[in-house]
Order: sequence, then C-alpha cells, then structure tokens
Amino acid sequence: MVLEIKNLTLSVLTEYGYIDVVEGLSFNIDEGEIYGLVGESGCGKTVTALSVLRLLSKSFRVKSGSILFCGENIFSLPEKDLGRIRGREISIVFQEPMTSLNPVIKIGEQIEEMFIVHLGMERKMAKQKSIEVLEEVGFGNPERTFHQYPHQLSGGQRQRVLIAMAISLGPKLIICDEPTTALDVASEREVLDILLNLVERRRVSMLFITHNLHIVERLCHRIGIMYLGRLVEEQKKESFFSNPLHPYSQGLLSSALMKGEKLRPIRGNVPELRNIPEGCKFHPRCDLVMDICRTKEPKVVGKERESWVRCFLYGS
Repeated sequence: MVLEIKNLTLSVLTEYGYIDVVEGLSFNIDEGEIYGLVGESGCGKTVTALSVLRLLSKSFRVKSGSILFCGENIFSLPEKDLGRIRGREISIVFQEPMTSLNPVIKIGEQIEEMFIVHLGMERKMAKQKSIEVLEEVGFGNPERTFHQYPHQLSGGQRQRVLIAMAISLGPKLIICDEPTTALDVASEREVLDILLNLVERRRVSMLFITHNLHIVERLCHRIGIMYLGRLVEEQKKESFFSNPLHPYSQGLLSSALMKGEKLRPIRGNVPELRNIPEGCKFHPRCDLVMDICRTKEPKVVGKERESWVRCFLYGS
C-alpha cells in the first residue's frame, strides 16, 4: 500500500475559532492505482492533498489521525526527511501551471534543477534527463521545448511540463489537483492520455482530485465522494457509475450530463464553514431526507465490502 489515510481530522482557525474542514477521513491507494477524490469546491479535497505533503499553513492543525506513506507516518517525520519525500517520492501537479512555473526561467532549467538539487546530478546529465522526460510527456521536439519560456507554450503544453517535473525523480505517488480545469477539450484529452500511460508504464500511484465525473470515468480505478470534509461513499469505478449509492453521488451524476441524460442539478449550495448543519451534512440539499437525517450523523454501511456508503437509506 502506497498511501493510507486513517481517521484524519483537520481544523482551520477562523474568526469563529477552530472549525473542522476534514473529519474522520480514511482511504488508501495501492501501487499503480488511480484514486479519484470527487466533490464540489469547498468540500476539503485540496486541503487533504496538501496535508499529504504537510504543506498546510499554520492556521491549520491536525486534531487526530495519521497519513502513512509506504508505512511512514508523514506527521511524525522530521523536516529533513520531508525534504527527501517531497518531489522525489511524492509529487504534485496543480491546477494552473503559470503559478507553478517561473515565467523568467527557461523550461529546461526548471526541470534540470530538480535533478541537480535532489540527486546531485551534474548539469550535462541533468539536461539529458530533462529532455528525456519532456519527450516522455509527448513533446515532439523536446530539445526545443527545453530552451523555451513558459509564456511560449500553450496551456496544455505547460501542464505537460508540470507532469514532466512531477515524474522526473521517479516518485511513487503523484497528486493531481484539478490539473485539466483550465484546458480545452483537446488539451484535456492529451493530458489524461499521458497520465494513464505514465501509470501503466511506471506503476506510479495517483491521487486525482476533481469535480469532473467525465474525467473520473475515463481515468480512475476507485472513487471517493467527499462532502463537507467527509467521505460519504467509496466504490470501484464500474459499480459507481452503474449504481451510485449516496444521494449526493446521485446528484453529482445527474448534474454532469452523463450519457445524454437530462440535466438535474443539485439544489442549494455547499454551506459556509460556520453554518455546517447538524446530523447528515447533506440533508438540507437532499431530496430523500428523513427526520433522522436532521439530528443524527449516519455511520458507514458496507465497509467490509468493496463499496460502502454513509447514509440512513441503507440502514445505518
């Protein structure tokens, strides 16, 4: 097992005091597996991703739980060991490449710096390795790309550069946080194909964060549905798309225009942190709400199987 998150609860300091933004979160990712973490904005997906690398700001605190990477507890590691893991064993690809790439430094210099700093490689060898990873992510003329600046590339090409940087040191886990959101359909397809090929060829594991179920259907092996800091359902991809269990999952699917079905958006919006409802957090937006949902939080049903759900409709 490459990544195992156990009962993780994270809080953030606000003007109203500490408020939980992730609560009792548990999931794992095996070698060569793509795990899709899905939910609307504000549900805690990016916070979860940043916690894996211990990159959260000082306003956050870990109330409970652990994150194990290849058996090591991330929260117990000293800073020098974190430096070894970040980039080299766990890498991350963010949504907007222009915030991750330095606009005044050539692409190749930004990639080869990783080989030099992390592996102590000489610059000549670092350049060769940089050109190789640029070729691996689909650049037909990688040496030309090596000498270009970020502004000379399209959005899809810049995202491919970030993927090249993410795989350059041979990590065991890549975290992708909405990496195709700003891309057109053709560029999105290219990026997804590259990620799929990388997983198959390198046996790398991936945590893929998104709100786009079309991408999940194409890319992921297992899916965790997140709402207001909690996982409410987990299934294999095939069973999720044929039989979503939680009303929130059903709402996400009906809002996504899957396979030509009529669009039925989820009513309401994700509540603000200071207005999190009691009971089941989704009940104010749920069309199947029952009285018990308003006062009690449902427990997990079906944990012993490959599919589970947190909902009173299933007898919890």
